[in-house]
Amino acid sequence: MTQNPRLGILGSGQLALLLTQSARSLGYPVHIYAKHEDDPACADADRVLIGPLDDRQRLTVFLKDVDVVMFESEFIDTALLASIAEGEPTVFAPDLRAMDVGADKWQQKQLFNSLSIATSAAIPSDSYEAVASFVDAAVAEFSGGFVLKWAREGYDGIGVHVVPHPEDCHGAAHKAALIFCEKAIGKGSVVYAEAFVPYERELAMVACRDGAGNMTFYPLVETQQKQGVCHTVKVPASEWGVSREISEAAEASCRKVAEHLGLVGSFALEFFFTKSQDLLVNEFAPRVHNSGHYTSDAAVCSQFENHVRACVGQSLGSSKVEGYWGMINVLGGPAYRGPAQEPKIQVAAATSYWYGKKQLRPMRKMGHINVSGVNKGELEKRLVDIDKSLEQWQQHFKDK
Repeated sequence: MTQNPRLGILGSGQLALLLTQSARSLGYPVHIYAKHEDDPACADADRVLIGPLDDRQRLTVFLKDVDVVMFESEFIDTALLASIAEGEPTVFAPDLRAMDVGADKWQQKQLFNSLSIATSAAIPSDSYEAVASFVDAAVAEFSGGFVLKWAREGYDGIGVHVVPHPEDCHGAAHKAALIFCEKAIGKGSVVYAEAFVPYERELAMVACRDGAGNMTFYPLVETQQKQGVCHTVKVPASEWGVSREISEAAEASCRKVAEHLGLVGSFALEFFFTKSQDLLVNEFAPRVHNSGHYTSDAAVCSQFENHVRACVGQSLGSSKVEGYWGMINVLGGPAYRGPAQEPKIQVAAATSYWYGKKQLRPMRKMGHINVSGVNKGELEKRLVDIDKSLEQWQQHFKDK
């Protein structure tokens, strides 16, 4: 790698924006490959190339102009990128094998099992000749309920279908399950059914690994969802009843995945903490993660800066976090589509991040707000106050 590598990011949304800002603060120019010229990351980038992610000609131009390629999303054509970069010194961080696993949740399931990382039991659709046979097998296998998931292209609640009572999976409920599966299979994705987990809470951990194998871990956090989309993050999870042993188990899982895949950069594991106090890994993201947005204000070195550091070969910064922290996503309300202005949050110790997206739509991530408190109670009150302000902001646009 050159001494002053040219950084490229495939993607131009909020994660690319926050990565770009961190890279430039370290003195690295950033070249963005964007879908639209008004995407969030474009205004802060040094150079922007507009094009679809399957355009071989434009991707070839982009890859020739950068030394290191980072990713905003795992939903990429790794085979296309590999063929373009064949014989070239281009560095993908993380590498394309890791991105492939990140893009395929069924591959992740197989990986977790191979590494003896506890996860829920699951069966894949491609083991059965007919979709109906697969759904019937899931009904028979998981009497306590199951979740159908697309292996590929699922995110923020998309690609998930819950069947809480298998005994009722007939008639319209059975048909809905079949339609869900057929939609994914029509896109070329496996569907799998996994046992429904009666969890007490959802947790996540962001970690970072450099090319030499050094790792740093951010605190285990509690996440809360709305309609399958991350809404609130509370830090550290230990202050909300999660033991040190559980945090250590999460770190061990992160280390196993990172070392097996040879990961470079920040990544995240999402977990279920069950009512029986067990930790089950749910999914893996081979990139910076929504649950780690709080690190921009709370950590000595954020997940974004550490990702850049790892990708360019710099030593990792400290992931130490002190105190009580929270993050709330600014999400579009249920009824309005159109332009929107940044909400004005009048809450102490709160820092707002607005992504500059041109159109508001239901549940779209428009920004986020980080906030701290001197104790658990103060943090929780501030999170409630921010949430109320955001509900009023949503109502304002709903009433237009």
